[in-house]
Amino acid sequence: MISRSLIRKLIIVAIAAQLLVLLVMAGKREFILAKGDIVYLRSAPIDPRDPFRGDFVRLQYDFNRISISEYHGQKPFAKFRRGDIIYGVLKPQDDQVYFVNHFTDSPTNNELAIKGRITTKAYSRQPNPTHLNAKFGIEQYFVQQGKGKEMEATLGSRNSLQVPVEMKIALGDDGTAVIGDHRWSNIGVQLSFERATPRASNSSEGDAIISPLILVSLENVSDKALVFATRGDDCDFSLSQVDQDQSKANIDTGCTENAKNTAQLISLAPGENHTVEIDMSKPRWHFMDKKGNTIEMGEGNLWRRYRLRYTAPLADNAWQGFMNTPAFRTTGNID
Repeated sequence: MISRSLIRKLIIVAIAAQLLVLLVMAGKREFILAKGDIVYLRSAPIDPRDPFRGDFVRLQYDFNRISISEYHGQKPFAKFRRGDIIYGVLKPQDDQVYFVNHFTDSPTNNELAIKGRITTKAYSRQPNPTHLNAKFGIEQYFVQQGKGKEMEATLGSRNSLQVPVEMKIALGDDGTAVIGDHRWSNIGVQLSFERATPRASNSSEGDAIISPLILVSLENVSDKALVFATRGDDCDFSLSQVDQDQSKANIDTGCTENAKNTAQLISLAPGENHTVEIDMSKPRWHFMDKKGNTIEMGEGNLWRRYRLRYTAPLADNAWQGFMNTPAFRTTGNID
């Protein structure tokens, strides 16, 4: 029979072991913050408050959802299970902002990468998945009491100007990521519909197809002038499908005829914007359906979500990089 004194000692040892683990974790976090590689990752909060834990912002990144076309590792994509480690290989764009260029199961020594874990439940996936979900340990950001709502207001709503938040991330040698701070992007983006695809249609075969006519505004939300480069029209924009493997979408992601045109420079003072009209009925926005037929966006699944991306043409003394719009449906719904 185990004595009470022995039980007390075992409890003390167990508590001490837990405290030691917490101290090691805290120490590793502080070491990474002090010595790690610093990058900024662009994100958008999706929840402003948890009343039981104080103000925090729940974060979501483009790379939380992994497409099979973005995976370049050796391990078969379908073999990943919940809890497995995956790495996002990072590449820079402008002003220390990085993006995930591709994913792998084992990065090389010369690659800057962020480590995550698969969160997709194995029993909920198809035998040959085209997407996986992952978390990278930077999906929650605690802020000073009362600041969560303030951040939410700055971010804007789905039908107004949205200003992305850029998280300052420290990366350890093994890819472990720790949030250090945040800043606001110099550019805000707003998407609106001039024309949308009807939600329901009683039209007969042969009636006109209605594809969206969209306005995208890029606004200088900084306190100094910014210079944008543009090739004119909608040629600086590309399109992707959010809920489908992009490799199968066959969407035109460029404007080939204008690819070599000299970019024009537009100077925007603080508060000024550059607005582009994008007509999704144009042939460059047509894509291939599951049967291999080329169709307009207005003929596609009304529940499918899309996202536009502005990619700055290379130009001296101009803002460089890319900026995504919120996701949207052809019916006019905006995330």
